[in-house]
Amino acid sequence: MLGSVAAVVDNLESDGSVSYRGLLLGSGWQGESSSDGAQLGASGGGLQLKAVRFGLSGALADRYDVWYRSCDSARGWTGWASSGEPSGVESGASGLTAVQVALVAKGGAAPGPTEGAFVSGAASGPALVLQGHVAERGWLQAVGGGEDVGTTGRGLALQAVRASLEGAGEGSSVSVAAHVAGIGWQDAASAPSYAGTVGQGRAVQAVRVSLSGPVSDSYDVWYRVHAAGYGWLGWAKDGEAAGTEGLGVQAEALQVVLVEKGGDAPSSGAPAELSAPSLSLRAHVAGIGWQAAVGNGGTAGTTGQARAVEAISAEVSSPVSGGLSYSAHVAGIGWQDEASGGALAGTTGQGRAVECVKMRLTGGLSEYYDVWYRAYVQDYGWLGWASDGARAGTTGIGYRLEALQVRIVAKGSAAPGPTEGAYRDRPLHPNSVVLNVPCTMQNPELPTGCESVALTNALNYYGFGLGKTVIADAYMPKSSWDFVTAFWGNPHSASNGNCISAPGLTNTANSFLISRGSNLRAYDVTGTGFYDLYSYLESGHPVIIWSTIGMQNLGRCYATQAYGGRVYRTYTNSHSVVLRGFNRSLGTVYIADSLSGYVSNSAERIASLYSQRGAQAVVLK
Repeated sequence: MLGSVAAVVDNLESDGSVSYRGLLLGSGWQGESSSDGAQLGASGGGLQLKAVRFGLSGALADRYDVWYRSCDSARGWTGWASSGEPSGVESGASGLTAVQVALVAKGGAAPGPTEGAFVSGAASGPALVLQGHVAERGWLQAVGGGEDVGTTGRGLALQAVRASLEGAGEGSSVSVAAHVAGIGWQDAASAPSYAGTVGQGRAVQAVRVSLSGPVSDSYDVWYRVHAAGYGWLGWAKDGEAAGTEGLGVQAEALQVVLVEKGGDAPSSGAPAELSAPSLSLRAHVAGIGWQAAVGNGGTAGTTGQARAVEAISAEVSSPVSGGLSYSAHVAGIGWQDEASGGALAGTTGQGRAVECVKMRLTGGLSEYYDVWYRAYVQDYGWLGWASDGARAGTTGIGYRLEALQVRIVAKGSAAPGPTEGAYRDRPLHPNSVVLNVPCTMQNPELPTGCESVALTNALNYYGFGLGKTVIADAYMPKSSWDFVTAFWGNPHSASNGNCISAPGLTNTANSFLISRGSNLRAYDVTGTGFYDLYSYLESGHPVIIWSTIGMQNLGRCYATQAYGGRVYRTYTNSHSVVLRGFNRSLGTVYIADSLSGYVSNSAERIASLYSQRGAQAVVLK
């Protein structure tokens, strides 16, 4: 569709020039002519060119006539016009797709038929002409009332709309106001101006269309929006909002029709406008009581205070029918029946914690919105987001729910955040763990080979089935002095064997694992706090640690070695074992000891020795 033309006469034999004017959609005839190659209608606003006039001046006009014709998108080629006469189609949504111009000697015959050079006159009654600007497409061809302004099924945002009214008489007009992403409602605009934005990548989300002047006494304007994820919404009229607000949903197309007062209006069962429902959420908190209500996305309850939510109350306000139903899993009771409309779920005055919740939208709300919610739970903190009846929180482990967030969003929208782990039925930190780690004894073959046997026991936990001496003989490097990256001496000798430290044992383990094509790897986690090692056990991974024989006090330090920014020391009673379990309530740890067998000991005692030995630890995972 043409939005501009330009013309120039080459090889002039006489003084003079060619000039031209354009009739632009919704704008009328340009007030001033353009000439000599200057563009007409070059405003960049996407206005369609509907008709043109050409003229000559100076001596050129004395010698020649200028003839021209237009190709209209709806009617095809017009007849030929000359010397300032109009060529094109005055009304409707069509526009010019081509213009042909010829210079003919003064008084010569027209290049072709002249009939129908210009189709004048407005429609027999009021008629709408609308044009949309669409993402990735720009300004589209104008359309008439009832046709789609924009696109459907392509996921392209409608970014701007211009509207004009023809055949309605003087003083009558139509205007469009747009609600734009990141801006909100703009002032209403009539053609040639537009509602929305161009070049900013902002989607129109809702519109208001209004008539003014005498036409509004006889007609209503009805309109509806095609919204992403929803399709066609219901019809609004005469300045009412149509589309979505506060949901981040783009409009993709618009339909607008004129209906005589009292005539049959278009109808739809869908709402014309969707906005975020108003949410009121309250929590009854241990030691506090009922808190003030919070809205969409607000936090009901407390975080970091170890206070249980004991009851919740929620309700939703929206022009769309339906409501919010919710239920609570309560300590000592279990799941209660659903509540809604602000009714209480949970208990008050009984000291019982809510542990888990479920929520769902009902009625029309469930067709247009999703409800997402997440729980802040004892020890875990914030869990993932759950939606539409799924569980959020914990059951069966006695963990209190301490806070709750609820968000109501457009149907099909992405979750407000991560959804993994919205519900848990296992403690974050179990009270006890004991792994079934084998306990091969090091004697008599390896009297000083405790580290290699500890590694053998850890590897056999993963099913490798190694013999006692394989690691010591085939994979562990030896040295006459280095006890950090190699074994100092001979692990088969009671008098000439010493030890290997965490860096060397880690490399030894990885040499074996790589040779077997295993996905497991060894990690030197030296420096990890002793009780933080429990997390490896909780995940099913035993940990090799450095301690002393029989968990005795440290013996005499007889060698030191610096490596990798640390100083390593070895003692006369150095020993390595496999930490395989714990019991928090008893304060006990469980060890596979290649000298003593399966033993348990005070966690506090082992933690102290572990720290004194430089907090050396290796884990396979």
